[in-house]
Amino acid sequence: MEKVISKVLGIAVPATIYGIVKMAMPYKGASAITSTLSHIGGGSMEAGLAALLLSGAATDFAVENGIGHIAKSNLKNRFQSGDNPDELLDWVNSQPFSDTLKDSLRRTIEENGGRKELPGD
Repeated sequence: MEKVISKVLGIAVPATIYGIVKMAMPYKGASAITSTLSHIGGGSMEAGLAALLLSGAATDFAVENGIGHIAKSNLKNRFQSGDNPDELLDWVNSQPFSDTLKDSLRRTIEENGGRKELPGD
């Protein structure tokens, strides 16, 4: 789930930045593309393109790490409220997370007093 969201936003954020700046340009056609990239890059089309690519990569990174931190925080809050570790493990297994994130959440459950034998391991 987090990989799909990060890829979609990795395309949508630079496209939105480009679209907003392009709407502010009074030009049409190729000159609109040139002036838009130039304005984004501070005077250079190449720098504008690099800035858009960098914003996409930064969005990917932020989303993938952000979802993991939110899921771990949710898991720890549920632990503190007294939820059963077995129920939390079932919840983790039912979520559409990547295998990497599920493994990380399973380790969090183990560290916080969950059962040591995890199904599927």
